[in-house]
Amino acid sequence: MIFLKIILNYVICFLSYINIYKCKFLNIKTSNYFILKKTPDIIDQRSKRFYGLDRDNLSKSVNFVRSTSFSLSLRALFSLKNIIVLNSFHDLIFLKKKFSKEKFKIIQNLFHKKIFEIIQFLEIKKFRMIDDYRLMDLFLPICKKLNIYSEGFMHGRISENLDFQKNLKYFSFTKYYVWNKYFKKKILKINNNYRSNQIIIRNHLNNFKINTKIKKNGILIIEEDGVNLGFYKKIILNLILRNKYPIYFKFRPNNKINKNFEKFLINKKIKILHKENIYQTFVNKNIIFLIGFNSSLLIECSYYNILPIMIKSRHNRVKDLINDNLFYVINLNYLKKDLLKIRNIEKNIYKIKNKIWN
Repeated sequence: MIFLKIILNYVICFLSYINIYKCKFLNIKTSNYFILKKTPDIIDQRSKRFYGLDRDNLSKSVNFVRSTSFSLSLRALFSLKNIIVLNSFHDLIFLKKKFSKEKFKIIQNLFHKKIFEIIQFLEIKKFRMIDDYRLMDLFLPICKKLNIYSEGFMHGRISENLDFQKNLKYFSFTKYYVWNKYFKKKILKINNNYRSNQIIIRNHLNNFKINTKIKKNGILIIEEDGVNLGFYKKIILNLILRNKYPIYFKFRPNNKINKNFEKFLINKKIKILHKENIYQTFVNKNIIFLIGFNSSLLIECSYYNILPIMIKSRHNRVKDLINDNLFYVINLNYLKKDLLKIRNIEKNIYKIKNKIWN
Protein backbone atom coordinates (compact mmCIF):
# COMPACT_ATOMS: atom_id res chain seq x y z
CA MET A 1 0.00 0.00 0.00
CA ILE A 2 2.85 2.38 0.86
CA PHE A 3 4.53 1.65 -2.50
CA LEU A 4 1.28 2.48 -4.32
CA LYS A 5 1.05 5.81 -2.46
CA ILE A 6 4.65 6.59 -3.40
CA ILE A 7 3.94 5.87 -7.08
CA LEU A 8 0.78 8.00 -7.06
CA ASN A 9 2.62 10.90 -5.44
CA TYR A 10 5.44 10.56 -7.98
CA VAL A 11 2.84 10.96 -10.73
CA ILE A 12 1.40 14.13 -9.15
CA CYS A 13 4.88 15.55 -8.52
CA PHE A 14 5.91 14.80 -12.11
CA LEU A 15 2.87 16.66 -13.47
CA SER A 16 3.55 19.52 -11.04
CA TYR A 17 7.15 19.71 -12.29
CA ILE A 18 5.89 20.03 -15.86
CA ASN A 19 3.96 23.11 -14.72
CA ILE A 20 6.99 24.44 -12.84
CA TYR A 21 9.19 24.33 -15.96
CA LYS A 22 6.39 25.72 -18.12
CA CYS A 23 5.98 28.70 -15.76
CA LYS A 24 9.76 29.22 -15.78
CA PHE A 25 9.76 29.24 -19.57
CA LEU A 26 6.82 31.68 -19.65
CA ASN A 27 8.57 33.89 -17.08
CA ILE A 28 5.56 33.99 -14.72
CA LYS A 29 6.49 35.88 -11.54
CA THR A 30 3.17 36.02 -9.65
CA SER A 31 1.98 33.20 -7.42
CA ASN A 32 -1.18 32.17 -5.56
CA TYR A 33 -2.02 29.63 -2.91
CA PHE A 34 -5.51 28.17 -2.58
CA ILE A 35 -7.31 25.06 -1.40
CA LEU A 36 -8.96 22.50 -3.67
CA LYS A 37 -12.51 21.42 -2.86
CA LYS A 38 -14.76 18.67 -4.18
CA THR A 39 -17.07 21.17 -5.85
CA PRO A 40 -17.93 21.75 -9.53
CA ASP A 41 -15.23 24.40 -10.03
CA ILE A 42 -12.72 22.80 -7.58
CA ILE A 43 -11.52 26.13 -6.15
CA ASP A 44 -12.28 26.88 -2.50
CA GLN A 45 -14.88 29.66 -2.41
CA ARG A 46 -13.00 31.57 0.30
CA SER A 47 -10.18 32.44 -2.09
CA LYS A 48 -12.73 33.67 -4.62
CA ARG A 49 -14.67 35.66 -2.05
CA PHE A 50 -11.88 37.26 -0.06
CA TYR A 51 -9.25 38.08 -2.67
CA GLY A 52 -11.05 37.68 -5.95
CA LEU A 53 -9.20 34.62 -7.27
CA ASP A 54 -10.42 34.16 -10.82
CA ARG A 55 -10.30 30.76 -12.51
CA ASP A 56 -9.90 32.45 -15.91
CA ASN A 57 -6.73 34.27 -14.80
CA LEU A 58 -4.85 31.29 -13.36
CA SER A 59 -2.72 31.09 -16.51
CA LYS A 60 -1.03 34.32 -15.39
CA SER A 61 0.23 32.89 -12.08
CA VAL A 62 1.97 29.94 -10.47
CA ASN A 63 -0.69 28.22 -8.37
CA PHE A 64 0.25 26.25 -5.27
CA VAL A 65 -2.67 24.18 -4.03
CA ARG A 66 -3.60 22.06 -1.04
CA SER A 67 -5.52 18.92 -1.96
CA THR A 68 -7.33 16.18 -0.05
CA SER A 69 -7.08 13.27 -2.51
CA PHE A 70 -5.20 11.89 -5.49
CA SER A 71 -8.29 12.15 -7.73
CA LEU A 72 -8.86 15.80 -6.78
CA SER A 73 -5.20 16.59 -7.48
CA LEU A 74 -5.40 14.97 -10.93
CA ARG A 75 -8.64 16.79 -11.68
CA ALA A 76 -7.01 20.12 -10.81
CA LEU A 77 -3.86 19.39 -12.82
CA PHE A 78 -5.90 18.69 -15.96
CA SER A 79 -8.60 21.35 -15.57
CA LEU A 80 -6.75 24.33 -14.02
CA LYS A 81 -3.65 26.17 -15.17
CA ASN A 82 -0.16 26.06 -13.63
CA ILE A 83 -1.01 23.85 -10.66
CA ILE A 84 1.61 22.67 -8.15
CA VAL A 85 0.22 20.22 -5.60
CA LEU A 86 1.87 20.79 -2.23
CA ASN A 87 0.55 17.63 -0.59
CA SER A 88 2.32 15.28 -2.97
CA PHE A 89 5.72 16.86 -2.36
CA HIS A 90 5.12 16.57 1.37
CA ASP A 91 3.71 13.04 1.24
CA LEU A 92 6.48 11.78 -1.01
CA ILE A 93 9.12 13.02 1.43
CA PHE A 94 7.16 11.59 4.35
CA LEU A 95 6.68 8.14 2.76
CA LYS A 96 10.31 7.87 1.65
CA LYS A 97 11.62 8.92 5.04
CA LYS A 98 9.18 6.64 6.86
CA PHE A 99 11.47 3.70 6.14
CA SER A 100 14.39 5.44 7.83
CA LYS A 101 12.13 6.53 10.74
CA GLU A 102 13.02 10.20 10.44
CA LYS A 103 11.45 12.56 12.95
CA PHE A 104 8.48 14.70 11.93
CA LYS A 105 10.43 17.96 12.31
CA ILE A 106 13.13 16.74 9.93
CA ILE A 107 10.49 15.77 7.37
CA GLN A 108 8.86 19.20 7.68
CA ASN A 109 12.21 20.92 7.19
CA LEU A 110 12.86 18.89 4.04
CA PHE A 111 9.42 19.80 2.71
CA HIS A 112 9.95 23.50 3.44
CA LYS A 113 13.34 23.32 1.72
CA LYS A 114 11.78 21.76 -1.39
CA ILE A 115 9.11 24.48 -1.70
CA PHE A 116 11.77 27.15 -1.08
CA GLU A 117 13.82 25.72 -3.97
CA ILE A 118 10.80 25.74 -6.30
CA ILE A 119 9.89 29.35 -5.50
CA GLN A 120 13.52 30.45 -5.76
CA PHE A 121 13.89 28.68 -9.12
CA LEU A 122 10.77 30.42 -10.45
CA GLU A 123 12.00 33.82 -9.17
CA ILE A 124 8.56 34.70 -7.82
CA LYS A 125 8.09 38.44 -7.12
CA LYS A 126 4.54 38.51 -5.72
CA PHE A 127 2.63 35.97 -3.64
CA ARG A 128 -1.06 35.97 -2.56
CA MET A 129 -3.08 33.74 -0.22
CA ILE A 130 -5.92 33.74 2.27
CA ASP A 131 -4.54 33.67 5.80
CA ASP A 132 -4.52 29.87 6.01
CA TYR A 133 -2.91 29.49 9.43
CA ARG A 134 -1.65 25.98 8.60
CA LEU A 135 0.66 27.19 5.80
CA MET A 136 1.66 30.70 6.83
CA ASP A 137 4.75 29.19 8.47
CA LEU A 138 5.67 27.62 5.12
CA PHE A 139 5.19 30.51 2.70
CA LEU A 140 5.88 33.66 4.71
CA PRO A 141 9.45 32.82 5.82
CA ILE A 142 10.22 31.97 2.17
CA CYS A 143 8.75 35.30 1.05
CA LYS A 144 10.80 37.15 3.65
CA LYS A 145 14.04 35.38 2.78
CA LEU A 146 13.60 35.88 -0.98
CA ASN A 147 12.23 39.43 -0.60
CA ILE A 148 8.89 38.51 -2.20
CA TYR A 149 5.96 40.93 -1.87
CA SER A 150 3.21 39.01 -0.06
CA GLU A 151 -0.50 39.74 0.30
CA GLY A 152 -2.73 38.00 2.83
CA PHE A 153 -6.51 38.11 2.99
CA MET A 154 -8.51 37.55 6.17
CA HIS A 155 -11.00 34.71 5.70
CA GLY A 156 -12.45 34.23 9.20
CA ARG A 157 -12.75 35.95 12.58
CA ILE A 158 -9.48 36.56 14.38
CA SER A 159 -9.15 35.82 18.10
CA GLU A 160 -6.34 35.80 20.63
CA ASN A 161 -7.86 32.64 22.14
CA LEU A 162 -7.71 30.34 19.12
CA ASP A 163 -4.61 28.13 19.31
CA PHE A 164 -4.77 27.21 15.63
CA GLN A 165 -4.34 30.92 14.77
CA LYS A 166 -1.00 31.19 16.58
CA ASN A 167 0.84 31.72 13.28
CA LEU A 168 -0.89 35.12 13.03
CA LYS A 169 1.31 36.16 15.97
CA TYR A 170 4.63 35.11 14.47
CA PHE A 171 4.41 35.67 10.70
CA SER A 172 3.41 38.75 8.75
CA PHE A 173 2.46 39.67 5.18
CA THR A 174 3.76 42.71 3.32
CA LYS A 175 0.11 43.76 3.08
CA TYR A 176 -2.68 42.17 5.09
CA TYR A 177 -6.30 42.84 4.08
CA VAL A 178 -8.76 42.57 6.97
CA TRP A 179 -12.54 43.00 7.20
CA ASN A 180 -12.85 46.13 9.35
CA LYS A 181 -11.30 48.47 11.92
CA TYR A 182 -12.06 46.10 14.76
CA PHE A 183 -9.89 43.34 13.30
CA LYS A 184 -7.22 45.82 12.22
CA LYS A 185 -6.82 46.75 15.89
CA LYS A 186 -6.92 43.08 16.83
CA ILE A 187 -4.11 42.02 14.48
CA LEU A 188 -1.95 45.00 15.48
CA LYS A 189 -2.36 43.89 19.08
CA ILE A 190 -1.60 40.24 18.33
CA ASN A 191 1.41 40.82 16.05
CA ASN A 192 3.66 43.78 16.82
CA ASN A 193 5.71 43.21 13.65
CA TYR A 194 3.02 45.00 11.64
CA ARG A 195 2.86 48.73 11.06
CA SER A 196 -0.57 50.28 10.76
CA ASN A 197 -0.15 51.06 7.03
CA GLN A 198 0.44 47.37 6.30
CA ILE A 199 -3.08 46.48 7.45
CA ILE A 200 -5.65 47.42 4.82
CA ILE A 201 -9.40 47.37 5.46
CA ARG A 202 -11.42 45.61 2.78
CA ASN A 203 -15.08 44.89 3.53
CA HIS A 204 -15.92 41.74 1.55
CA LEU A 205 -19.62 42.12 2.39
CA ASN A 206 -20.12 45.26 0.30
CA ASN A 207 -21.02 43.08 -2.69
CA PHE A 208 -24.34 42.05 -1.12
CA LYS A 209 -27.18 44.53 -0.75
CA ILE A 210 -28.97 45.03 2.55
CA ASN A 211 -32.73 45.53 2.52
CA THR A 212 -33.65 47.68 5.51
CA LYS A 213 -37.29 48.27 4.58
CA ILE A 214 -38.70 44.75 5.00
CA LYS A 215 -39.76 43.57 8.45
CA LYS A 216 -37.55 40.62 9.39
CA ASN A 217 -38.70 37.60 11.35
CA GLY A 218 -36.60 34.56 10.36
CA ILE A 219 -34.39 32.48 12.67
CA LEU A 220 -31.39 30.80 11.04
CA ILE A 221 -29.45 28.01 12.75
CA ILE A 222 -26.10 27.19 11.14
CA GLU A 223 -24.31 23.84 11.21
CA GLU A 224 -20.73 23.92 12.46
CA ASP A 225 -18.06 21.23 12.37
CA GLY A 226 -17.38 19.59 15.72
CA VAL A 227 -20.84 20.28 17.14
CA ASN A 228 -22.96 17.20 17.86
CA LEU A 229 -26.32 17.14 16.07
CA GLY A 230 -27.91 16.54 19.47
CA PHE A 231 -27.19 20.19 20.35
CA TYR A 232 -29.10 21.33 17.29
CA LYS A 233 -32.05 19.13 18.21
CA LYS A 234 -32.15 20.77 21.65
CA ILE A 235 -32.00 24.23 20.07
CA ILE A 236 -34.89 23.42 17.75
CA LEU A 237 -37.01 21.81 20.46
CA ASN A 238 -36.44 24.90 22.61
CA LEU A 239 -37.53 27.18 19.78
CA ILE A 240 -40.56 25.51 18.23
CA LEU A 241 -42.91 25.77 21.20
CA ARG A 242 -45.26 28.70 20.50
CA ASN A 243 -42.62 30.18 18.21
CA LYS A 244 -43.85 33.04 16.04
CA TYR A 245 -40.82 33.08 13.73
CA PRO A 246 -40.06 30.78 10.75
CA ILE A 247 -37.01 28.63 11.52
CA TYR A 248 -34.32 27.67 9.00
CA PHE A 249 -31.46 25.20 9.41
CA LYS A 250 -28.46 25.53 7.09
CA PHE A 251 -26.13 22.58 6.61
CA ARG A 252 -22.50 23.29 5.76
CA PRO A 253 -22.36 23.41 1.94
CA ASN A 254 -19.48 20.93 1.63
CA ASN A 255 -20.86 18.45 4.18
CA LYS A 256 -23.22 15.60 3.43
CA ILE A 257 -26.66 15.92 4.98
CA ASN A 258 -27.34 13.47 7.81
CA LYS A 259 -30.51 11.68 6.68
CA ASN A 260 -31.84 10.98 10.18
CA PHE A 261 -31.39 14.60 11.19
CA GLU A 262 -32.99 15.70 7.93
CA LYS A 263 -36.07 13.61 8.82
CA PHE A 264 -36.13 15.25 12.25
CA LEU A 265 -36.08 18.72 10.63
CA ILE A 266 -38.87 17.81 8.21
CA ASN A 267 -40.94 16.36 11.04
CA LYS A 268 -40.54 19.58 13.04
CA LYS A 269 -41.37 21.71 9.97
CA ILE A 270 -37.94 23.35 9.92
CA LYS A 271 -36.99 24.78 6.52
CA ILE A 272 -33.78 23.17 5.20
CA LEU A 273 -30.97 25.01 3.42
CA HIS A 274 -27.71 23.53 2.12
CA LYS A 275 -25.91 24.89 -0.96
CA GLU A 276 -27.56 28.30 -0.96
CA ASN A 277 -25.36 31.41 -0.75
CA ILE A 278 -25.39 32.36 2.92
CA TYR A 279 -25.36 36.13 2.35
CA GLN A 280 -28.27 35.96 -0.07
CA THR A 281 -30.04 33.77 2.48
CA PHE A 282 -29.64 36.52 5.09
CA VAL A 283 -31.54 38.89 2.81
CA ASN A 284 -33.97 36.58 0.99
CA LYS A 285 -35.21 34.82 4.13
CA ASN A 286 -35.51 38.03 6.18
CA ILE A 287 -33.32 36.67 8.96
CA ILE A 288 -33.40 38.55 12.26
CA PHE A 289 -31.60 36.01 14.52
CA LEU A 290 -28.56 33.89 13.61
CA ILE A 291 -27.85 31.06 16.06
CA GLY A 292 -24.45 29.40 16.28
CA PHE A 293 -21.60 28.36 18.55
CA ASN A 294 -18.29 29.59 17.14
CA SER A 295 -18.76 30.46 13.45
CA SER A 296 -17.34 33.54 11.71
CA LEU A 297 -20.88 34.12 10.45
CA LEU A 298 -21.75 35.31 13.95
CA ILE A 299 -19.42 38.23 13.19
CA GLU A 300 -20.56 38.79 9.62
CA CYS A 301 -24.32 38.66 10.24
CA SER A 302 -24.49 41.94 12.20
CA TYR A 303 -23.47 43.74 9.02
CA TYR A 304 -26.82 42.56 7.61
CA ASN A 305 -28.71 43.86 10.65
CA ILE A 306 -29.04 40.37 12.13
CA LEU A 307 -28.60 39.74 15.85
CA PRO A 308 -25.87 37.09 16.44
CA ILE A 309 -26.99 34.59 19.10
CA MET A 310 -24.13 32.53 20.48
CA ILE A 311 -25.16 29.42 22.41
CA LYS A 312 -23.15 29.20 25.61
CA SER A 313 -21.18 25.94 25.62
CA ARG A 314 -17.73 24.36 25.62
CA HIS A 315 -17.57 25.17 21.89
CA ASN A 316 -17.20 28.91 22.64
CA ARG A 317 -13.49 29.48 22.06
CA VAL A 318 -13.39 33.21 21.27
CA LYS A 319 -13.51 34.63 24.78
CA ASP A 320 -11.94 37.94 23.77
CA LEU A 321 -14.73 38.54 21.23
CA ILE A 322 -17.34 37.53 23.80
CA ASN A 323 -15.83 39.97 26.31
CA ASP A 324 -16.08 42.69 23.67
CA ASN A 325 -19.85 42.00 23.50
CA LEU A 326 -19.87 41.07 19.80
CA PHE A 327 -22.55 38.41 20.40
CA TYR A 328 -25.71 37.95 22.39
CA VAL A 329 -24.73 34.93 24.51
CA ILE A 330 -27.59 32.69 25.68
CA ASN A 331 -27.72 29.48 27.68
CA LEU A 332 -29.27 26.67 25.61
CA ASN A 333 -31.77 25.73 28.33
CA TYR A 334 -33.17 29.28 28.38
CA LEU A 335 -32.96 29.98 24.65
CA LYS A 336 -36.67 30.46 23.95
CA LYS A 337 -37.25 32.43 27.13
CA ASP A 338 -34.26 34.73 26.61
CA LEU A 339 -35.03 35.36 22.93
CA LEU A 340 -38.52 36.51 23.84
CA LYS A 341 -37.07 38.76 26.55
CA ILE A 342 -34.91 40.71 24.10
CA ARG A 343 -36.30 44.20 23.82
CA ASN A 344 -35.49 46.66 21.05
CA ILE A 345 -33.72 44.14 18.79
CA GLU A 346 -32.69 46.86 16.35
CA LYS A 347 -30.91 48.78 19.10
CA ASN A 348 -28.98 45.67 20.17
CA ILE A 349 -27.98 44.99 16.57
CA TYR A 350 -26.85 48.59 16.11
CA LYS A 351 -24.57 48.40 19.18
CA ILE A 352 -22.84 45.29 17.86
CA LYS A 353 -22.70 46.49 14.25
CA ASN A 354 -21.28 49.86 15.27
CA LYS A 355 -18.55 48.15 17.29
CA ILE A 356 -17.48 45.85 14.45
CA TRP A 357 -18.31 47.43 11.11
CA ASN A 358 -18.36 51.22 11.61
